[in-house]
Amino acid sequence: MLRVDFDNTTLDGSDILKCTITSKLFGENFKLGSTVCKEVKLWVAKSAVSSHPSVVKIWDTNSSASPTNLQLCTLFVDNVDDTNDYYYDYTLLDGMVKFNKVYTWDDANPTMQNLLNDLLSDYGLNSVNIGAIGAKNVSWVTDSGISAREYIGFVAEVLGGYAHMTSTGQLEFMSFTNTVSDTIALV
Repeated sequence: MLRVDFDNTTLDGSDILKCTITSKLFGENFKLGSTVCKEVKLWVAKSAVSSHPSVVKIWDTNSSASPTNLQLCTLFVDNVDDTNDYYYDYTLLDGMVKFNKVYTWDDANPTMQNLLNDLLSDYGLNSVNIGAIGAKNVSWVTDSGISAREYIGFVAEVLGGYAHMTSTGQLEFMSFTNTVSDTIALV
């Protein structure tokens, strides 16, 4: 069963009419350096909403992973469609949407780790250690017109993976660890 919190108020389960969670990419195709964003479509009975939330958290209350509840995602309101007489149709996005703004950065020591630390600090997120590769100097940080999300994508590409937001709203880099193998019998 799902539990939905609007800011710090828990909605009654009967007021949640529909909930779909999908992951969306910044571009058309998934590739190294992709930045995945969760999108949730949530229909909530109008009678249950006194004011629209700024932060929505969705929980799995039947999870065997935890004796309490498993948080599925932390989301922000992107759009509210109120054209239906009985429910609000919310479009919610995870924290990756916050990085869609142009990001300018000027640092005397332009390493990937410094860029990432500064960027995450500006958005109130915890730092992510990217290991030894983070010490590499980067030249593209002085380009203008690049979004924070694109910078995150550049780092993810160098790390050989992709970036997404965790269920608690922190940035995480994922690598492609599954390898395809085949056995060829020698005659």
